[in-house]
Amino acid sequence: MSDEQIGFDIDVEQTVWGKWVDPARRAAQVRRFLDRIGLSALPPKVWEFESPEASRIGGVIADLFPDTETAVAPENSDVADQFVCFVGECFIRYAGARWYDHARYGRTSEDSDIEPVELYQGIEPGVVFDPDSGSRSYTAGYLVGYTVRYGFGGFNGTAGLILAGAMLHEGRSSHAEDSE
Repeated sequence: MSDEQIGFDIDVEQTVWGKWVDPARRAAQVRRFLDRIGLSALPPKVWEFESPEASRIGGVIADLFPDTETAVAPENSDVADQFVCFVGECFIRYAGARWYDHARYGRTSEDSDIEPVELYQGIEPGVVFDPDSGSRSYTAGYLVGYTVRYGFGGFNGTAGLILAGAMLHEGRSSHAEDSE
């Protein structure tokens, strides 16, 4: 037998989810949203929910999405996707979350007082925190609906959700280190 390998040139079509979750695509969307809200990069630590920066970001987002109809309008789909990628990256970076496809796995623990919006066809991106512990998860549609309803800054805003997730993540990480 020879050491030569047989090569196959097979085009494998990427799934809708595979295209959406592609790190380069998401990073480009985050970059575009950061430019839109006037940030050069995400800060090293999560914003305090009542910080001037969280309030300023909240004002920009409120102007972009004054209501859910605006957020889901076809002409705003790219901006809504940028926002979803931005918020998701915040949860990943600060709260240890990761992306999952809710349409495929159907796992969520969202509050029922928010009407999730439909942003994508065939997929429903979401972020999940420590899936082994049964912790929270949020879909993209929920996060957009939540942000439209409660804003970004302030105690009840999305920045508050991110901060709470970061604090829980930090607590879990500290607890894991202490038990080693």
